[in-house]
Amino acid sequence: MSTISNVLQSWGTPHYIDNLKAFLSQISIHELPLQQAMNAGFCIDDQLCQFMHIESKRDASQFSIKLGVFFQTWLVGCNCSDDPGTESPSAEFAEIILLIDADFDTYAFVAA
Repeated sequence: MSTISNVLQSWGTPHYIDNLKAFLSQISIHELPLQQAMNAGFCIDDQLCQFMHIESKRDASQFSIKLGVFFQTWLVGCNCSDDPGTESPSAEFAEIILLIDADFDTYAFVAA
């Protein structure tokens, strides 16, 4: 199991991206600020989510990791005959930033 400490310890090494992806795979998609990026649906499929590393920065007290998130949403209705169907999900994309406090190994996700 990868932790935020593993990510910080591997910063600048060849294992950094692998540790970051391992950590992100354990995060619930509902922790991520994806609401603003939802265009086609309003119910997030929490089984289908992929991350793309965009940029990493570090200053004296904080690590900042910009990520692309590919996810899917569904348009859910009440199944009345004139409601939009839920046959297929819609692909969505968002950019978010993972902020990590270097002193306390705490983190937060914010919209980019």
